[in-house]
Amino acid sequence: MITDVSSLNNQITNLRSSIYSMNQQVSLKTEEISRLKMALSDLNGYSSEFDSSKKLCLMPELTAKTWFGSLASKFQSFQSGDLQRGYLALSQNQLNNVIANVEEKISTLESSVNQLERNISSHNTRINQLTEQRNQELRRT
Repeated sequence: MITDVSSLNNQITNLRSSIYSMNQQVSLKTEEISRLKMALSDLNGYSSEFDSSKKLCLMPELTAKTWFGSLASKFQSFQSGDLQRGYLALSQNQLNNVIANVEEKISTLESSVNQLERNISSHNTRINQLTEQRNQELRRT
């Protein structure tokens, strides 16, 4: 009987230790989620800035009074072609890929936190069962 109570106490202690460890993991993952959400907010702001600033690629506008001729035409072609395409690729592709990766990481961490919380709940339920079992053993004596 003492062995049974001792065994139950060991199981309870091990479960509590495991719960402590899982709570630490939840805390760390929650902090990381918070940091990633702040970074995501910043990235979305940068994306909006990029979109609103794309017209700057076409500046300065050239007129007959400022610059004209074949070099001016080549410059304008470069502005509206390669320069603007490169600028849009940066905001539309690269920045959007980074945003998607951050969102995916947040989702993965949130799933992990949810699983840890379910495990903690399960461990607490098991501790309650073991505590009740231990109390019954102690009452028998």
